[in-house]
Amino acid sequence: MSQKVIVMGAGFGGLATAALLAKRGFEVHVIEQNSCSGGKAGQLFLYSKENSSYKYRFDTGPSLFSLLPIWKNLYNQLGYNFEELNPLYEVDIGAKYFWSKDNFITTYPNFTDFAAELEIKTKDNRNKLRKFLLDTYNQWQLCSDLFLFSPFSWQLILKKQFWKSLVKIHQVKLFQKMFKSLEDYFSDDRTRQIFARMATYNGSNPYQTSALFNLISQIEYGSQKQYTPKNGIFDLAFQLTRICQELGVKFHYNCKLIDIEYSKNKIKKIQIKNQHNQLQNIEANLFVSNIDYYHTNKIIRKEEFKPPVTRQLSMSALIFYWGIKYNFLQLVSHNLFCSQDYKLEFDQINEGLIPNDPTVYISISSLITKSDAPDGHQNWFVMVNLPAGINLQHEQIQKLKATILSKIEAILGVQNFQSFITAEQILTPDQIELKTGSYLGSLYGLNSNSMLNAFYRPKSKDKNFTNLYYTGGSVHPGGGIPLAIQSGILLSQIIK
Repeated sequence: MSQKVIVMGAGFGGLATAALLAKRGFEVHVIEQNSCSGGKAGQLFLYSKENSSYKYRFDTGPSLFSLLPIWKNLYNQLGYNFEELNPLYEVDIGAKYFWSKDNFITTYPNFTDFAAELEIKTKDNRNKLRKFLLDTYNQWQLCSDLFLFSPFSWQLILKKQFWKSLVKIHQVKLFQKMFKSLEDYFSDDRTRQIFARMATYNGSNPYQTSALFNLISQIEYGSQKQYTPKNGIFDLAFQLTRICQELGVKFHYNCKLIDIEYSKNKIKKIQIKNQHNQLQNIEANLFVSNIDYYHTNKIIRKEEFKPPVTRQLSMSALIFYWGIKYNFLQLVSHNLFCSQDYKLEFDQINEGLIPNDPTVYISISSLITKSDAPDGHQNWFVMVNLPAGINLQHEQIQKLKATILSKIEAILGVQNFQSFITAEQILTPDQIELKTGSYLGSLYGLNSNSMLNAFYRPKSKDKNFTNLYYTGGSVHPGGGIPLAIQSGILLSQIIK
């Protein structure tokens, strides 16, 4: 008889784990509190308050697609072709970074185009860019297999690659801060700000995190090509869910996890409130949590739970979903309206404060997937980073919105931008925690602001319970959709 596995949460880590275990013959059940799969990468529809026939579709969370080889590896292991089920669109522009209406830099996947843009608009040149990308390529070659594509444990020191990396640790720049290292490469503060933005991809502070994480730039600029799913990020979750079902995985939606019961060193059962609002106990041989690591342990330990220091958690966010009744042609799919004092922004977040001048990220998927907004309209995903654990009051949200609107008006050269917004929904840090189980609204679990955090990120195997495992962005190898997928791949190798 096959072993029964309960996967708690249908985010990408949970989906990858469920599919791979089902492929090996396990009986897999996925428990999800929402009505569909995807986790943070959900889907939202809004309708215009002026014309209810106008519909806007949003990916509710991550908007960047990267690390295509991880996706292909997963699908190959499952016996499917990734690109047949998930058509991709090759993009020729990375993002636009704005400091004012006439002060902006466009990034490109193509080195020649990106270098030309920097030479025209900054104090930097192609030689500086080439040196930086070559060094980050070397970082990637030294570290990615060791820390991203292998199960993390202290047994790593037995691997030749570990000692090879240790000998060349000066190339990795492990003990230098990211922004300080960028000052060594680039002369223009705007160029530094562009590459420092990579630290936020795992919810970290570029002034505190290690220069090791400059290797994230390889994900965006190293391959010379960038892609985006033609049908949006949520469709990736939809297709992977369909594969899971074809492999025999059973999904139980609208089922909220209430309790996890254990005896000695084994999890015995979980208690859920099912779709009929009834309490139900479910037993299994193995349990996998795709819920945030700390949220899971809070449920298990209850009053004995020892929370992490809030400052060690990755950042949270305030997100506005806006239907815009205009087509702003100066914008691209990914836009950043940058802070005038980048260090102050991160200092304030680090102190648990709302930044006075936050960097505003605006994603417009309708520029790629035309059906995401009516003709002549756009769907704006608008996000600012905030400290985890912050409890925003209505007045604070409105003040922050006013700051965002003012910045948009100045950069786009328009007045009364509120009049362009015809549909709106807001997602706050506490709602992120409620909807996704992310502890205190932290987007990626622990931040990497110290090397201890980077190396002490929770592992896939629980240290106290023999049949409890973890997957997803809050555990090794880290946050973001592709690394959540990778966590599922690594976990499937651990479970025997």
